[in-house]
Amino acid sequence: MANNKERIEPTDTIRVLLALRRNKDNRPLDPDHQELCFHQVIRDYDTDLKLLKVRIASYPGIWRIHRTINSRHLQRARIWMLKYLIDTDGSYDYRIETLWKKALMKHPIKENMLIDIDSTDVLIYTKVKNILEDNKINIVKESKSPNGYHIVCPIFDTRLILNIDDVGYKRDGYIFIEEVKVNLEVLCEKQGHDIYETDWGAAVCKKCNKHFGWWCPDRPDKSKPWCEYNWETHGEDCIYCGQPEERK
Repeated sequence: MANNKERIEPTDTIRVLLALRRNKDNRPLDPDHQELCFHQVIRDYDTDLKLLKVRIASYPGIWRIHRTINSRHLQRARIWMLKYLIDTDGSYDYRIETLWKKALMKHPIKENMLIDIDSTDVLIYTKVKNILEDNKINIVKESKSPNGYHIVCPIFDTRLILNIDDVGYKRDGYIFIEEVKVNLEVLCEKQGHDIYETDWGAAVCKKCNKHFGWWCPDRPDKSKPWCEYNWETHGEDCIYCGQPEERK
C-alpha cells in the first residue's frame, strides 16, 4: 500500500515568513501589479524560505521578506478558525490554508517586541543598543533593514526609547530578512524606467539595472537620456551630444 500521508513533526508553537510587495517600494503599482502579501508557515526555515521565493517568482517587483518575531499560539488559532468557519457563509471553504495562516497571524505569543529604527544613522543605532545594554535587556535577534535597523528583544518598558527620533516599536512585528527583486524589467517596461548616470557615464535603470548605453545630457526627450547614433548622418558620434560611441 502506498504511503500517501504527509508527515510533519508536531509542535506547540510556530513562526511565519511574510513576503510583501508594497506600493512604497515599487512606485504606484498598476492594476496588473497590485500590492501583495504571501505567508509561509515555518516548519524547516531554509526549505520554507525557498518555497516562499518560488511563490513570489511569478510576480515582478521588489519584495521584502520578513519573519514574525513571536511564535504563534496554535490552540488559540485553531479555536478561532473553527468558530470562524461555523459562523460565516463558507467563503473560505476552498482556501482553508489561507484562513489558517490568518488565524496564526491573529494569535501571537507575545514574548518579544520589535524596535524599528527608521534611520541608517549608526549613532541612533548605537544609542539604542547602549540603552538596552545598560538596562540588561537581551537582544534576541537583529538585522539591517533597507531603511535602518530591526532589533528584537524581550518586552520592556518602552519609555526608555520613547523620545528618540526615528525609533519606534511594535509588540508583534516582523523582522527584516532580505530583499528580493523579481523580473523588474517587466515592471519597469509598464511603469517607466528610473534612469540615472553612473560614475562611468552610463545610463542605467536604478530598479531593474537595465543598461541603455552612454548617458546623454543633451537629448531633448529626458525620459530617454541615453546617446543615439546614426552612422549615415553623424558617424560614430551621438546625434545629440556629439560624444563618440567608442570611449575609454
